[in-house]
Amino acid sequence: MTTPTATGRSTPAVVRASRATWRERGLRLLVELPDRLPVLLGCLALGGLLAVMAGQLRPVVVVPLVLVLAALTWRAVPGAPGRGRADRWAVVATLVLVGIWLLVSAHFVADYVVVNRDPGFLTLEGLWLRTHASAAIPVGGAAAVQAAVPAAHASVQAFDLVGGSLHAQGDTMLPALLAVLGWVGGDDAVVGGNLVVGAVGLVAVFAAARRWTGPLWALVPTGALALCLPFLVFTRAAYSEPLVVALAFGALAVLHAGLRERSWRALALGGGLVGVAAASRIDGALLVLALALALGGVGWAVVPREGRRALVPGIAVAIVVAAALGALGVLDVWLLSRAYARQQESQLRMLVPAAVAGVVVVLALLAWPRATRPVRRLVLRRRRMLGTAAAVGVGVVSILLASRPLWLVSRHNTPGTGVPEAVALLQRTQGLPVDPLRSYDEHTVAWLAWYVGWPVVAAAAVGLALLVRRALVRRDPAAWTLAVVVVGGSLLYLVRANITPDQLWAVRRFLPVTIPGLLVVAGWVAARLWRARRAAWQVVGVALAGVMLATPVLAWHVSASTRDLDGRRAQAEAVCAELRAHHVDRVVWVHSAPFYYLATLRVLCDVEVVELSKAPTAAQLAAVRAAWGPGDVAAVSFDLGDLPWAGTPGEEFAFARTTEIGRSLTGPPTQNRYRQSVAHGGIVQEDGHVAGFGG
Repeated sequence: MTTPTATGRSTPAVVRASRATWRERGLRLLVELPDRLPVLLGCLALGGLLAVMAGQLRPVVVVPLVLVLAALTWRAVPGAPGRGRADRWAVVATLVLVGIWLLVSAHFVADYVVVNRDPGFLTLEGLWLRTHASAAIPVGGAAAVQAAVPAAHASVQAFDLVGGSLHAQGDTMLPALLAVLGWVGGDDAVVGGNLVVGAVGLVAVFAAARRWTGPLWALVPTGALALCLPFLVFTRAAYSEPLVVALAFGALAVLHAGLRERSWRALALGGGLVGVAAASRIDGALLVLALALALGGVGWAVVPREGRRALVPGIAVAIVVAAALGALGVLDVWLLSRAYARQQESQLRMLVPAAVAGVVVVLALLAWPRATRPVRRLVLRRRRMLGTAAAVGVGVVSILLASRPLWLVSRHNTPGTGVPEAVALLQRTQGLPVDPLRSYDEHTVAWLAWYVGWPVVAAAAVGLALLVRRALVRRDPAAWTLAVVVVGGSLLYLVRANITPDQLWAVRRFLPVTIPGLLVVAGWVAARLWRARRAAWQVVGVALAGVMLATPVLAWHVSASTRDLDGRRAQAEAVCAELRAHHVDRVVWVHSAPFYYLATLRVLCDVEVVELSKAPTAAQLAAVRAAWGPGDVAAVSFDLGDLPWAGTPGEEFAFARTTEIGRSLTGPPTQNRYRQSVAHGGIVQEDGHVAGFGG
């Protein structure tokens, strides 16, 4: 029955066996998908970063590189924690949830193609890289104009002029990744590509949560994150935080399995994902340090002696891989955004040496265990007492951080940076006492509660305390890793956020690790309560799950259904069309609040641009035209009175009425801001006056 017939055809039994094998493989792949998708995203992100650092972001380079990385990591992905019916249906439910989330979110993709905050320059860099192999954006003759006319600038905020090219600030991993997506879906995929990253982030949180809670309970933190306002808003524009969510929580899932199975390949893969996540942000050294402390603690004392010999080599490899890949992020900023690296020198001098020192110390402890054997024996003998003390310590620190508004007013805004002025303006707008230096760092725990709820914050604090105690008393490496990564990736910013304190902007500090981490830990607490034998505890567990899913919606107000800066992309394209209609490829932009437009016109219109910060005189425009040499030069502004007209001004063009998510110091934004703008422009004459388009 299992051999071919005389005609060479397979018997029905063979066919059925073959179908059963393929069905089994398909089901196995289905339940492994949440672990594999973040790894594939990491391969794509790393391949794009390496290519753009080499100035070779081309399909012929990136595609083979990503395929090689995917092949190298494919077998290192651990198997799913279970393959039963509940496991399969939980994955299907997650994919359905993510699909619905994508369809809804696609209607609210932001039009961030103007430079006012990070998504503007990251989107523009992604749009540039979609059709160019190098991140450097040549300015052409604009550099000579800047040298000849003091008032004219060939670079603007977030873009620095280096060697005749604009270099965007920050790491290039996300723009490179969006550019690769743009090869498939065009400019729309660049502008909205972070939704794909966010979708993988949701899957990664499910993958991590199911390792601690089980498959069905993992749906609770996944659904809560999908509804969380910061996650909704920051995936609709080019923010780097969702990429860290996807990679970091994909890493936690892989590391959990690696520690349980004592697999050095899984541990190395988990370390690699953390390293790629670290390379995506300038503060990525914090993630590497958190991982080193987590895995170092596991290898030093948490894991039992009989398992240490099998785990320590894999732990060491994971830490080294994470540090090496994380260092790519520092190298990326230094090579492609050196001026920004110098601006952030104080932060780099704090985080990078701390991460290096942490990695070196941990590796030394793992390599020479005899040096600290007496201390380790003492810790192990007293681990029950130390576990309880550590749990109490987590609780005390949590209470201190949450209670700070009662006894502390933080004032860490640096004068002269623009932050005090922004804070003062918001304080006046909201009728608050004007205190420009106030940084509101004492409210960081409250910020989290605004978006996930105080019950969830409290449950997560209890859960972290229980995880730390469990890790020490039961010598549970997975519990220690989760707790240390979440705490280590959060504590610095919980103490001092180091960001302009308006919402939603400020809470982005806590999206990469803190918010999804708190949700996973709170989900673990709810699952433990449900598995308790007493019905009362089960009711509390179900109630906590309900609060986790319901509370995020309370913060939505109008922000969840707002397409931030809608109309700005269409307006910029209309300006480009007007310039093309008049065959102009050199433009003077007169800065009009609140947006810098030089990079927008340079990237979207592919024209040379200089920007004037104040309304120019005819003599200044004549000097700009002369410095540019023969050929037409256009002058454009959103303010009619900015240009010295030659007779009647030209007709208006590129009208836009845009919506922006509001800003607040005292809670989630409750209302939007609306702006109207229309472009005015024309051709600069030899005497510097402007002959209007159509005039």
